[in-house]
Amino acid sequence: MRSTDFFRLKEEVKKENNKISKLESELKNDRKRLDELRESFDPDASVNELAEIRGSIKSQTRNLTEIESLREDLSTDSSADQLYVAAVSIRETRAVKLLSDLFT
Repeated sequence: MRSTDFFRLKEEVKKENNKISKLESELKNDRKRLDELRESFDPDASVNELAEIRGSIKSQTRNLTEIESLREDLSTDSSADQLYVAAVSIRETRAVKLLSDLFT
């Protein structure tokens, strides 16, 4: 392999690593925003009281980089607020493929 090919390949790898780092950062920020939302409400509140937080969840969901991370909140060990955020998010994005996790 010529040194110019090696240098070009090395630069491509560096660019791809930067893209991966950026995506990882976006995913971390997405999760942090959802966690903050989850901690900001009472999942046992009335439907009327949940309307405002539901709007915030929908808004955050539209800006998510990916929705697969919601899968973590769909377990029998999940709290009511985790399930609520996941349910509203799944409904908003129509990510019905995540619902199969509820039945396994």
